[in-house]
Amino acid sequence: FTCDSSCISNCVYTLSFRGETLKGTSLTWTPDGQDVTVKLKCNVNSPDPDTSGSTTAIIEVKNKMFVQI
Repeated sequence: FTCDSSCISNCVYTLSFRGETLKGTSLTWTPDGQDVTVKLKCNVNSPDPDTSGSTTAIIEVKNKMFVQI
């Protein structure tokens, strides 16, 4: 999963996933068969409040080999 925005400089990206907050713009996750859905939140903080924001995606695990957003 990749978090992206139109933020140009001094942007801080974090991803919130399964109760953890991770710095950076990308996350690799392999389903372990325990979850049917998971929530992924992308946060972008910038010195310019107009380019700061967040979005949340609900990820549906169809089976161990297929994930749909």
